Amino acid sequence: MNPMPFVSVITVSLNCKEAMEGTIRSVLSQTYNAKEYIIIDGGSTDGTVKVIEQYQNRLARWATEPDQGVYDAMNKAIGLASGEWLIFMNAGDIFCDDSALERTIRQATENVDILYSDTWFRGARSRLFVCDHRRKRIIHQSFLYRKRLHEEVGAYLVAPGVTISDYLFFNLVAHKRWEKVDRPIAICDDGGISSHSRTLYQKLAVDLVFGSRGRLQVSMLLALYPFYKILKRFGLKVIRSGTDKNKMVG
Repeated sequence: MNPMPFVSVITVSLNCKEAMEGTIRSVLSQTYNAKEYIIIDGGSTDGTVKVIEQYQNRLARWATEPDQGVYDAMNKAIGLASGEWLIFMNAGDIFCDDSALERTIRQATENVDILYSDTWFRGARSRLFVCDHRRKRIIHQSFLYRKRLHEEVGAYLVAPGVTISDYLFFNLVAHKRWEKVDRPIAICDDGGISSHSRTLYQKLAVDLVFGSRGRLQVSMLLALYPFYKILKRFGLKVIRSGTDKNKMVG
């Protein structure tokens, strides 16, 4: 019987004291034993480091120092990782349950390079986000992949203003062997850098380069996006207003 593959779980952080401990506890509570936990902090000044220090004896590696942003920190962690497989769990995000990692990695075979799943989002719009690698609908915290892929396509792009290095990586490994697992892996906050309009523009540029969208489609999306933002904002106001009324009635 082949031994279970070794997994590196990675968290990168910067000034997220309130969210950090929940993520650490979630990772350390995983029933899968063939794992290591690495935390790379960007030089937090809000007490995040003190939270990490409380668990340092259970961490494989951790460091706190200034970096060039989240993707630089991710690359540092990859360089330190001993695992055959990698998964990133951002500060504030947690596994769906204590057996999520074990349940997922048991589907790893020699014919699979990437395991991924749907993702639960919590926040103003709590919901299940249905992922599909063919449509590039992927959430990094529910994305478990072989470390060796970086040897083939390189590290995450680090450049000023770039917020889609993970999306670029997904496109670069699109031809690899993907398998979707039945149950969600992670619960994530509804927000972050990926929700910024700048991120959409960068994603459209990547889609254009990789040929998943044509010029006309990209032009139409760019033209319509400002109206979409207005409608989305108005819709959220209506939802919140309705929620407030329900609270008053209750």
